[in-house]
Amino acid sequence: MRYLLVKGINGFGNMISVLNFAYHLAINTNRTLVIDWGHSEWVLGFDKYFSWVNPNICKYMKISDFLNLSELSELSVYPSIFNGKLDLPLNETIPDIDKGGDAAYKKIFSDSITIAGLPTKDIVVFSWNYMGYTHIKNMWKNLSFCQEISDKVVQYKLLLCRYKSIHVRHTDIRNQNLDWVFDFIENNLDKNIYVGTDNEIVLRLCRGKHSKIFNFTTFYELNKPLHNTQCGIEQRHVINTDTIVDLILLYNSDYLEITPVKTLPYMSTYSMLSKALCS
Repeated sequence: MRYLLVKGINGFGNMISVLNFAYHLAINTNRTLVIDWGHSEWVLGFDKYFSWVNPNICKYMKISDFLNLSELSELSVYPSIFNGKLDLPLNETIPDIDKGGDAAYKKIFSDSITIAGLPTKDIVVFSWNYMGYTHIKNMWKNLSFCQEISDKVVQYKLLLCRYKSIHVRHTDIRNQNLDWVFDFIENNLDKNIYVGTDNEIVLRLCRGKHSKIFNFTTFYELNKPLHNTQCGIEQRHVINTDTIVDLILLYNSDYLEITPVKTLPYMSTYSMLSKALCS
C-alpha cells in the first residue's frame, strides 16, 4: 500500500486548502490519505472533528493507525527529511519553514505535488501554506462532522432562523477601519446577522449598531485572535469546535459578506473558504 501523508500547519483556512489538494491528489494517484494535524493549534487532530461519509471515494487511514503499522520503519519515505520523523508535527521537523513563505515549501515539497516521479516511494509527505480551493465542494460533501459539532449547528440554526452573515477576522481590525462592516449592518437592520470572528471586540462594536447580532464563539482573551490564544487542551478543543461551527453557519446563511479585496493587502483564507462553500 502507498500513502500520502499530509501535514497541516497554519490557520484552519490554510489547512483545509492543503487538505483539499491532498485529498484529490490521493485519489488521482491511488494512494491512501493520512492526515496529521498534530501541531499546537489542532493538537487533538483531524479525526477528533471529522470523518468521511464515503471512505471508498478516497482511501483513508487515521494517523494513529498509520503510526502503529508494524512495517512502518521499513517503508521508503519522501522527502527524506521525514525519515524517522513521521510522528512529528511539521513545525517540529522543519521549525522555520513558515518564515520562508512559499519558497520554503516549494524547496521541500514541490516534487510531492504530483508524485509523478516518485512511483517507488511507499510514503510521500506533503504540506504547503495555501493551495486554493479548487473543487473544494467535492471534498467537503464527503466530510461529516463529529456529533458535538452537528448538534451545535442544529441548535444554532433554530435560534437564527433566516439570517445573513459576515466574517470579520482580527487582521481586518489591525489593517483598516470597519466601515464596510458597519455599512453591511446598517443595510440589514431588519435581519438577523451572524458575525463570525476571531476577535471579541468585533462583536462589541457590531452589537452597538444592531440588536440582532448573533455569535456563539467562546473567547478566552480580549483583542487576541483565537488561534493565537494561549490555553490548555480543553480550551483548544472548544476553540477548534467553534471555528468549524462558525464556518458552517457562515456558508449556510442567506447571504455572506467577507472583507472587500480592495481593503486588504491579502485576504483571509478562512473568509475565502466560507465563500467557496456557499450554496
